[in-house]
Amino acid sequence: MKERQDAKEELRAQIWLPADTSRRLRAIATRAGLRPEQVLAQLADHAMMHEDGSLTVAPFTTTRSPLNPVLSSRRLPLERVTA
Repeated sequence: MKERQDAKEELRAQIWLPADTSRRLRAIATRAGLRPEQVLAQLADHAMMHEDGSLTVAPFTTTRSPLNPVLSSRRLPLERVTA
């Protein structure tokens, strides 16, 4: 039953990123031994939204999960965020 609830809460998104952002994401994923979507899922898991609307991600170490290659139970819609 929990699996069905989790499936209802999952988000499947298709995004288009600028070429420079795509290259940077692929390079990060390659260095971490992950797929780009896994890096994005981990970034979303670590992102914090502040009261003023700013979004931050504290430094973290990427991880690989043998049970769930997507690595995320919480997924947020992702947009390009500029600093």
